[in-house]
Amino acid sequence: MNAAIVTRRLSTLSSFYRWAARHEIVTGDAVALAEKPKRPQRMPVWLEKEEQARLEATIKDRRNLPINIFGHTRSG
Repeated sequence: MNAAIVTRRLSTLSSFYRWAARHEIVTGDAVALAEKPKRPQRMPVWLEKEEQARLEATIKDRRNLPINIFGHTRSG
């Protein structure tokens, strides 16, 4: 299972146990002793200078930008 999913689920369970302890439903936190996986660090994605220049040119030319999520461009 993905480390991010496991971490999210452990966090959810830990929050639940804190709530249950506050309301005196449980006496301890069963999740506190669980081993929490380390999330892998992501490498940043860098654009090369020519890729960056093409992206900036495309953004500046508004005729290339879609006006809605369906990809329809502006007429005229």
